[in-house]
Amino acid sequence: RGIKYKREFLIGNVIIAFLAGLIPFLASYYDISAHDLHLGNLIYNKYFFFITAYCLFAFLITLSREIIKDAEDIEGDIAYGCNTIPIKLGIKKAKSLVLFISTSTNILLGIIQYKAYISENYAITLYLFLFLQVPLLYTLYRMAISEKKSDFSTISKFLKVIMVFGILSTLVIYYAIH
Repeated sequence: RGIKYKREFLIGNVIIAFLAGLIPFLASYYDISAHDLHLGNLIYNKYFFFITAYCLFAFLITLSREIIKDAEDIEGDIAYGCNTIPIKLGIKKAKSLVLFISTSTNILLGIIQYKAYISENYAITLYLFLFLQVPLLYTLYRMAISEKKSDFSTISKFLKVIMVFGILSTLVIYYAIH
């Protein structure tokens, strides 16, 4: 069944990224009281911003990684008749799309950093900079100069490490807020 979505342009990537982005929401859903679930109350909940940012971060990083993995596996996908972004648009446009998504992710991280900084949460600010933004900037650089399958494999691994550091940032944020 999974191969069905790979044969459709962009659908499989978006589904995987959406499900990854849903995880932080579902994990936090049970921690929010029923009173706070009304949209008006939820927006003012001190965790709402971070939960939304995590969801968006997970979605964007996963979408980038899925496109990179498709670029890495382009020969096999062509053989199976898949219709991935690198096949349909070409490697150059797929790279441009990932660069755009990753730049957007870095801007999101900058906004979170700013909010943490003005709240005097310097541990969060420093963690996001050192363990998410710097590695993501390096990944952007590697993406810009990538040309071969091994380049895409390396970028995919870097994005996986960034995902792990994104997950670990929950601990930093949790202890900084409490």
